[in-house]
Amino acid sequence: MIHEACDNTSKIPSTIWRTTDIITILVSLITTFGILLKFDWRILIILISLIIPNLFLSIRTSNLRWILFEWSTPTGREASYYKYSLLGGGRQIQEIKVSNFVTYIVNKFEQLSNKIIRMQEKIAVKEAINRILLSLIENLLIIIVIIMLVKPLSLGIITVGSFTFLFTISMRFSGSTLNLSENLNNFYETALFLSPLYKLLNFKPKIKEDKQPLEFPSKIKRGIVFKNVSFKYPGSKRYILKNFNLEIKPKESIAIVGENGSGKTTLIKLLTRLYDPTSGEILIDGINLKRFSLKSLYENIGVIFQDFFRFEGLIHENIALSQVSNIKNISHVHKSAQMAEAWEFIKNLKMKYKTHLGRSFKKTGEILSVGQWQKIALARTFFKDAQILCLDEPTASIDAKAEYEIFKKFKKFTTGKITILISHRFSTVTMANKIIVIENGKIIEEGSHSELMRKKENMLKCICSKLKGIYLELKPPKSKLS
Repeated sequence: MIHEACDNTSKIPSTIWRTTDIITILVSLITTFGILLKFDWRILIILISLIIPNLFLSIRTSNLRWILFEWSTPTGREASYYKYSLLGGGRQIQEIKVSNFVTYIVNKFEQLSNKIIRMQEKIAVKEAINRILLSLIENLLIIIVIIMLVKPLSLGIITVGSFTFLFTISMRFSGSTLNLSENLNNFYETALFLSPLYKLLNFKPKIKEDKQPLEFPSKIKRGIVFKNVSFKYPGSKRYILKNFNLEIKPKESIAIVGENGSGKTTLIKLLTRLYDPTSGEILIDGINLKRFSLKSLYENIGVIFQDFFRFEGLIHENIALSQVSNIKNISHVHKSAQMAEAWEFIKNLKMKYKTHLGRSFKKTGEILSVGQWQKIALARTFFKDAQILCLDEPTASIDAKAEYEIFKKFKKFTTGKITILISHRFSTVTMANKIIVIENGKIIEEGSHSELMRKKENMLKCICSKLKGIYLELKPPKSKLS
């Protein structure tokens, strides 16, 4: 909807110009109306009736254009994806070339492009038929008007001069009526093509703020509680979480372990109010999460998702985006970069924090590895001095050495914060005070690492062995998050 809305915003200024045109046309019609009415009201009726077929066929043509636009927008976007995203360069071109499926991608682009062209040709033929019909009707009515003027001339009722004058007035009136109908149709077509914009402007977010929102606690005293929380994504019948209950104490660090699709990331999405629970509630210091203003909630939660944001701008902007009000604080940017081990590669760059990342806009932009991008995203999370840290696979693309250095600093950085870790790495989850094992949206096991390891039937071992065999061979680090 956003793409469709933006594609047609250029039509808005033309509406203002057409309004001026209509006023000019109406003035012209009024001046000629009286003359034709005095001579022969039947000519006036015929000329006015030109508007009806013109408007009908013009609206029909506009509807055809709208059908083409509505149909071709997603198809065109898909074709552009193949053209620019896949064939335009970047990391994906490496795999395309090595895997030798360039021809397949090119064929997909050609198929989609030809599909659009065929549809455009079909619409163009219908438009041409409408124009021919309209031209025939217009010419027929004008011929009738000429006959009605020639008759009194032949009978000597009017002179040649009067005939010429009345013919000129009739043609001017005819042209004005056709211009009027064209402008009215343009209004209709503009309204049609701007309907996605109207929908966007009238869009009401499903995540609504309380009418009298509360400010987030300056210091969390009682913790976070997930109380009988059930959730299914919009349009889905499958519950990701079902009667889920979890208590996180102030300053506590927890690690959430589970197979893909078990509901780990969904917990963070609910806590950050990207979605609201289908039923149940999330409490912070005993207050429903929905009662807090979204602004104060976001100010107090720092998040790094698996599919973290890669902003093609300066490094210092990338890191400071999580707290734009503090974007000029370079010393804090540097501290966050050090914490995330990002400084280890930034210091080797010529422009350091002024380095532009990505080459979508600048050919001289720096290309980062996935691991380096993740360090930037991690630094961005650290930059926001939030009370709650949610880290979803925070070191998935980072090498073991850098991961070890990051976690050595974690204890100091996370002191006094609630930390929620989601990871498939055993070395990561053992950093937490408590490990939560989730299966099918329910907690099946919880406790400290040592407590879970002492159990005979250990679900943590079972899940970890499914995810990665090396987990069980790793020894947990001695330090833990506070």
